[in-house]
Amino acid sequence: MNHPFYLKPSKEQRQIQIKIGVIALFFNVIVSVLSIVSGLYFFICVSIAITLSIIAPFFDIPALKKQGKLIYYSTLFITEKE
Repeated sequence: MNHPFYLKPSKEQRQIQIKIGVIALFFNVIVSVLSIVSGLYFFICVSIAITLSIIAPFFDIPALKKQGKLIYYSTLFITEKE
């Protein structure tokens, strides 16, 4: 099973990852500015933690797939080699 992301050329895969990273950075900058203006600094930490947990699979899964550590059986069924 080949995921549509891996059927794209590696240059296009990198562009997608860069777009995801820029959007996440932009979101965190906006939340940081709003948090500093409002004085609620706690939201900066929460925003970074949530953003990292959401975007991490977009960077980890392709890297592990490229190293051959992950096997795709279907879109939602991924296993890791022992």
